Amino acid sequence: MTALLPVSGPGTEQDTVVYVVVFPEGLLVVRHAASGCEPLDDEDVPPYQAGLWSAVADDVDPDRHEVNGIALDGDLRAKLADAADTTPAEYSDNPVATRMPLALGAEPQPRRGAVAIVAEEDPQTGLTGSLSAGQLALIVQTHQTALLPATGRSRRKQIAREVPAVDR
Repeated sequence: MTALLPVSGPGTEQDTVVYVVVFPEGLLVVRHAASGCEPLDDEDVPPYQAGLWSAVADDVDPDRHEVNGIALDGDLRAKLADAADTTPAEYSDNPVATRMPLALGAEPQPRRGAVAIVAEEDPQTGLTGSLSAGQLALIVQTHQTALLPATGRSRRKQIAREVPAVDR
């Protein structure tokens, strides 16, 4: 059983971006954030999605709002608190979010605090859209798999495959 919670946040699907957050307790929550853009003065810089990035920062680093991202497989990005590595006492270990990015192609590294997963930016517009149904399914499947080591079931299955059968 996965700990997927209902979608939360303002608005309707037309004016929101869907993303997910993996909290240190292992919960996977689907969120909606405002998709509106603020045009910037520089024509070479895409419009800024203030509602989306403010919501992600509220989830990932509510005190500092300093968030960075890492690329993942499946046209996904993980958003992490910048200070989680430099001030680990302020961010709880997140073993599920440690295993999920690893399964999605990121370098192995312990993760701390809440981790958001968003769709990759559109290369044409520079904007981040909603997670697709396929991306959500991949995230849920990866989350379910990441929960298994905490129960020991995944390791038992791995050992069963590694140890040859013995005739008794």
